[in-house]
Amino acid sequence: MLEGLPERFAGEFLITHFFNPPRIIRLLELVSGPKINPGVIATSRDFADRALGKIGVVCKDTPGFFGCRIGTYRILVAESEAIAMGLDFEEADAMIGKLFGIPSTGIFGVLDLVGVDLMLTTPRNLQNTLPNTDADHEYGREPLLISRMIDENRLSRQSGAGISRGSPDRPIREITDVTMGDGRPQRQIASEGDVREEHPGLRGRYALVVMKKALAYAASLVPEVAESPYAVDDAMRTGAASPSPPISISPPREMSTQSQMASGIVSCLTAPLAWWRGERADDYC
Repeated sequence: MLEGLPERFAGEFLITHFFNPPRIIRLLELVSGPKINPGVIATSRDFADRALGKIGVVCKDTPGFFGCRIGTYRILVAESEAIAMGLDFEEADAMIGKLFGIPSTGIFGVLDLVGVDLMLTTPRNLQNTLPNTDADHEYGREPLLISRMIDENRLSRQSGAGISRGSPDRPIREITDVTMGDGRPQRQIASEGDVREEHPGLRGRYALVVMKKALAYAASLVPEVAESPYAVDDAMRTGAASPSPPISISPPREMSTQSQMASGIVSCLTAPLAWWRGERADDYC
């Protein structure tokens, strides 16, 4: 966008990337180039805070910037691993919900809201621009269950049927069975506190795989997409309307006193950031 333009213009040019719904999501990505004037960044962040009520986070001009890139990867991992493990969607959402700073809608609740077809388009667009060495390519093909849902036009709640749908003959919602692919009554899952105690069962393994991969991926993108892990913390916290970002130098306080499962996850989630603090990753897991 800056090719052929004067140096002065390049020093004052920023891309602003808002997130929907803007009245709730406070994240505002400020995408800068190598010639940006630091004063322009400072003024933009101050304006975003005072006039718009936004948290301005500075990132580099890379595919997907970093809010969408990291968030999309986490959803890809969560979706693919739940289906591969045969873990029911309700259990998956309960397992990696509020404990990890993910809104109560959960991963599959979000997919059901925005549409499973849209959540295929976004990662495919990213994969077309990212190098083949990027971890995003590990999930290059959609699960067969998702392909079947798209073929049957089961795209989202807005389309009448998606991952969940209203049941015409029952007072409860139906949800897609991860094994059979058909609708069944949606179950009420135990609270996260009860779910955490089941480590090292299927739910615990699922949470460990998803969060460890998501954190390792986010950490690996520093300094490609941002200058420090703190910028990624800020983006994922404000972008998810969540008090606890999925990448953090210090694990959430409540995770440090929970069951054996929580302790295991904390130690392994900390490992990808060991390099940043000058420590050895194998000291953690």
